[in-house]
Amino acid sequence: MQLLPPTLCRPRHVDRERLRVQLGTTQFQRLRYHEAAVVSSAPMKFQLVALSGDSIFVLPLAGGGGARCIPLRTVAEVTRVVPATQKQRALLLLPTSQLFRLQLEASELFFATFEPHTQLFFQLARALRVAFQSLVLDLASARDDQQRSRLLDELTVAASSSAELQQLFFENRTPLEDCVGLAAFLVQQLTRSSLPEGSSESQLTFLLSSVRVLGAMCFDASSQTRFLNTLALEELVSHVLARGAECYAVNGLKPPRMNLRILREELLDAQAALLLALDAMQQHEDFRLYQQQTQLGLLHEQTVSVAQLALRAPALATWLSKFFKRVCIAVSRVATAIERQQDEQEASSSRRRSTIESQQALALWRNVSVLELLVEGDAISNDKQVPTLLLHSRKDYIK
Repeated sequence: MQLLPPTLCRPRHVDRERLRVQLGTTQFQRLRYHEAAVVSSAPMKFQLVALSGDSIFVLPLAGGGGARCIPLRTVAEVTRVVPATQKQRALLLLPTSQLFRLQLEASELFFATFEPHTQLFFQLARALRVAFQSLVLDLASARDDQQRSRLLDELTVAASSSAELQQLFFENRTPLEDCVGLAAFLVQQLTRSSLPEGSSESQLTFLLSSVRVLGAMCFDASSQTRFLNTLALEELVSHVLARGAECYAVNGLKPPRMNLRILREELLDAQAALLLALDAMQQHEDFRLYQQQTQLGLLHEQTVSVAQLALRAPALATWLSKFFKRVCIAVSRVATAIERQQDEQEASSSRRRSTIESQQALALWRNVSVLELLVEGDAISNDKQVPTLLLHSRKDYIK
């Protein structure tokens, strides 16, 4: 017996009271769209896909089982796909059915449509944009550094697996305070004022979150290099170094607490990740311009690298001293971790340490790479600025 879509045999998907019972009155009132579909998590079983302002709900149309809730901020991408396996082809019930993939942080779902006038793909793609816009507006209305940090951290996690989110980030044109767009807003947070000596840890945490989300959005963003002007690169690099140097003046007259030390270290690590991402973006843009100028027969314009911009920054001497110390301490910690890993330990604790060591190793690689960029940039200009500064301020770490 051929399995017929619910809409072709009886209109069960429009049972609003059934939806209300499944989701509850509060969630039901927030729904914006719903449509029946075939979902890969339950092959050949019809599901009701319902959208609210911040979530996707997948409910079974027949049999028991509750609703599955997928927060929109955990969705990395929605794309139309061509069926590649027999299991995917089995989801298509009609010649007009469409298949698309919902990429989550650690898994994926496939949806097949069968409604004659389906809007599911459009509505899902629109929902992602609406959710991103909602986050931007929440960020604009937040007056608490902790709340802002939480929202930015959510965005950082989502950006790690979503090229579409990068595009939304750079193309955003929401008016925020004295600027337009989230990218310009975050740059403004880093450039418009220095950290006062009495800054709180929440202010440092917000600064760290801002640097992290910029680094995540700029990482592997070769398709977004046209937005480099939005980032105001020279000013941004200068102020990133300045904020890194100033964070050591917070509570400078007192022995820093452990969590404050960790914040400082994480901020330097995040700055290194951002500088590397900006350097890669600029190299992609330089190559694009080189090809364009070659085709037009124009003279090639020489651009200033991120490393050279950093070497020109007024805060370089203070920042470099702290950054080099951070690199030396990280080398020592990784060496100690490797020695400890060689000892016999319980399997559970070994796995836990292995995760920590991999994070330490990645941070160390980034930091050393930034140091290498600075040394190379210094060699090109023949200023010998980096070794002179380190010999003057960090002789205690040079042996």
